[in-house]
Amino acid sequence: MGDLNGDRRVDTILDAELAGLNVLNQLLIQRGFGDRARVSVISFGSSAVNLDMDPTTSGVQLFTNSAADLNGNGILDVAESFRNVRSSGGTNFERASGAAEQTFRSLGTVSGQGNLIFLSDGAGTGSFNDEVTRLRAAGINISAYDAGTGANLTILRRIDPDATIFNSTDELLNAFSGLD
Repeated sequence: MGDLNGDRRVDTILDAELAGLNVLNQLLIQRGFGDRARVSVISFGSSAVNLDMDPTTSGVQLFTNSAADLNGNGILDVAESFRNVRSSGGTNFERASGAAEQTFRSLGTVSGQGNLIFLSDGAGTGSFNDEVTRLRAAGINISAYDAGTGANLTILRRIDPDATIFNSTDELLNAFSGLD
């Protein structure tokens, strides 16, 4: 898998998560959504930040299409956005779910058309029940995955009752490749 985010650390849990997101993005393209699916990525630890999904436009652009390579460098913009993701300690689920809620609202996501893939590598903090309730009420489909031995399903299942822990890259990649 290597060092997918350029942090000079190879084969970390974060690299595995990013590899899984790359597989998910490729799946969207393979299923014909490459020019239609709007993809946003929120990096979270103790804070939550929307990644800039368009390397050619100034400011933070909230989304790109799965197949976009706007700067023509041969790297999909979704994968290129991962280069700025770093492990920052802490996992504040409230900030992450609040940022997701705000992103869906900003994009004007139609009920039943938004999908939130919540991917964590540890035990979360924060009071996030309100945000998750509002996301569900807005018709957002939520799937949650925890990666690694530090995962805590009790907390994550408050986001997604079917949340799963993955202890290997293969398990995570297989889960994403099997999504409808």
